[in-house]
Amino acid sequence: MLRRFRALIVAGCTGLALLPGGAAAAADCAPISVTSATPENFFWNPLFNGYGNDNTSLTDWTAGDNSISVQLPSGIGANSGKTLWLFNDTLLGQTLAPAPPGQPYRHHAGGKGFARNTAVVQNPPDLWLTQTLYGGGPVSDPLPWIRHPEHPAKRYELLGARVEPASPGSVTKRLKIMLLEKDDSVPLYGGTLGYGVATLDPANLAAPLGTPVRFDAVDIGRGKIYWGVSLVPKSDGHTYIWGESSQTIGGIFGSNAYLARVAGGNLHNPWQWQFWNGSSWTAAGRQDLAQPVITFTGGAGGGATDTGVAHGFSVQQVGTRYALVTMDPTAESGYGVYRQLTMYTICNIADPEAALNPVRFGKNRFAVVPEAALPKPPGYAEYTGTSGAYMPALHPQFTHSTGLLLSYSLNDFAPDGAGLTNIANNVNRYRPKFMRVAVS
Repeated sequence: MLRRFRALIVAGCTGLALLPGGAAAAADCAPISVTSATPENFFWNPLFNGYGNDNTSLTDWTAGDNSISVQLPSGIGANSGKTLWLFNDTLLGQTLAPAPPGQPYRHHAGGKGFARNTAVVQNPPDLWLTQTLYGGGPVSDPLPWIRHPEHPAKRYELLGARVEPASPGSVTKRLKIMLLEKDDSVPLYGGTLGYGVATLDPANLAAPLGTPVRFDAVDIGRGKIYWGVSLVPKSDGHTYIWGESSQTIGGIFGSNAYLARVAGGNLHNPWQWQFWNGSSWTAAGRQDLAQPVITFTGGAGGGATDTGVAHGFSVQQVGTRYALVTMDPTAESGYGVYRQLTMYTICNIADPEAALNPVRFGKNRFAVVPEAALPKPPGYAEYTGTSGAYMPALHPQFTHSTGLLLSYSLNDFAPDGAGLTNIANNVNRYRPKFMRVAVS
């Protein structure tokens, strides 16, 4: 399949059943209603599948998780107006067909080919995917794009990103990417060190401008908060910074959602951030006073009163309101294998006391991810019961009359290394999938 597709972006053709929404709204701010959620099989899913399968370059992106996007500003040279897609754990290299016996899907050619984070460049106006950014080295053992120059065991997961002034009042623009810093010498979540910011020149994306800065995550009694899951600019001059702290309640794994804000140009300086404390914004730098906006309650079965977010969620302005989209952790029976896409309505992001309480509207579980649904809908037989969805992301620059553009990550959570084997044998299980979500 060719990697280049013309930019006719329309809704997909395969519908998903909508799930019931939340409670009745107050008159001054109606909840956002999802009227349809359709896989984007005309343009976006074929675009990334085609790029991943195109072996013109054997150092290009093949598959990965995360799929957060950020649009670069105009007037910055060769990268003017481009979109940057951010990925975490990424397979690079060649895909082959026919696949191994019994697997009619394209598979990875073998070897390591695994970078901890990468980015893919998308060009206007045709929206071609043209380049994969990583840290160099052989494709069998590639270096990550964002890395610590002196400590290779430290790795960075890429979170939200934003282009803003280099500092308050500066005319120089910088791309600032929020990070979750981990230590690969410590297994899984035990190796999480804190959150941080990488700063890049949007005209030259080869490497950060210096070592990424790390900040300690403060434990406020509900676990440590990691900031930057989603970044939302507002016309009041602030960037609103969403964070999360994860925990397990009754065997269910989920997260609380938190909110901070900072004036433009200071995203890289959390000592200037204000934090929502449950009734007002704190003085600058008082992360220890942060209180959740959405509290994870646990509760298997996903009842209407069970709230919470999963690891990775996304917020976008919709008219005068805001949509927070997450996987519903309360609907699952264990860690990781999420299926339910859920939306919370936010009336006024600057006034959490009056308008951010999710109890006001409840949650709208608006769709089931078909790749992770059981039983599988027709056409999704390639995915097993261990397929799970996570880290949904909204892409405001690609919203149009047919709705919001939503992507989500896929993975295979089979135990004892079987998940990695399943992904290698079918790279489609580790590629982002896209939906067009119509709202009113």
